Amino acid sequence: MFSLKNKLIILLSLSFVFPLGGIGISGLNNFITYDMNESVESFDLSFQDNGAEIGANFFIYYDALPFDLAIEYSKELKYQNLNSTIAFNGSEFNNQAYAGRKSDYFTIRKDFMDISIPILAKIALNVGGGFNTHQSIVPSIALLQDIYNIEDIENLYNAAEQNWDENDIYDALENNAIDASGIHLQFGVQAKVLMLNAFINAKYTFIINDDSDSLDSFPGLTLGLAYGL
Repeated sequence: MFSLKNKLIILLSLSFVFPLGGIGISGLNNFITYDMNESVESFDLSFQDNGAEIGANFFIYYDALPFDLAIEYSKELKYQNLNSTIAFNGSEFNNQAYAGRKSDYFTIRKDFMDISIPILAKIALNVGGGFNTHQSIVPSIALLQDIYNIEDIENLYNAAEQNWDENDIYDALENNAIDASGIHLQFGVQAKVLMLNAFINAKYTFIINDDSDSLDSFPGLTLGLAYGL
């Protein structure tokens, strides 16, 4: 009787030790290509990507659904360096510019292979997919006009060589955000050690709707840690 009682206590304890979901953070890289040009009158603005998009996300998941299914929500914040050229009436200058994006990902995934170490750890391979939404900021003539509060193209060229005012930037970014949405597929590895979880996810995002046609479909990679709840 004593032995049975101890076994029940151990099983109950393990149900709390091994969580049903969790919250975590990840670092991420997305491989997005920009090569764009915009002209208004004699004012030309062009920019190209200068490396991968980098950022971080916050995510929450529940992985105790039937059939080894899990659901996950992720909030991502990212930026990317750009090389920008501004030209007007034969004069031009180059400067550093940036693209920024915030995204929401909703994913359902399924484990298809488990490797377990009794009581201590578990490694699971999974595949999944879902839908996503994005708000992006990329350089544009309208954005420059908003930041410097100048409509006249000639005065805008002269102003664009100056540093941006930080307070004006925040207002302008909100007014010039570009909406997009799509679906994604992913392949991942999840490692569990008691209350800690580690994730590696390779993901491909297909952009279906984009207000400005500035965001193409892209691959990405995330590495994260989570605490089980």
